Amino acid sequence: MSTIHIVRDYPHPPAKVWRAVTDPALIPLWTATGAGARPEGFATTVGTEFRFVAEPKPGWSGIVDCVVLEADEPRLLRYSWTDHGGRKISSPVRRS
Repeated sequence: MSTIHIVRDYPHPPAKVWRAVTDPALIPLWTATGAGARPEGFATTVGTEFRFVAEPKPGWSGIVDCVVLEADEPRLLRYSWTDHGGRKISSPVRRS
């Protein structure tokens, strides 16, 4: 299994970026699918299992299963992404 680390630097205070990546109302604005996936069951507590749910597309259910692996507000949010069908689509993601 490959590991991918995504690190982004933003010209904003850490608290503002943290809000953007953790506020359920804002998450659909930046999801990489471009489908406006909304989080279901999301919390920044390590071990939290949640889903991103978007409109299904041919060959994709629109659901991504996730688990929060690490959180250190407002500097680190790390979680796994797995296709709802069980196919790994991304390794743990780090946002800082």
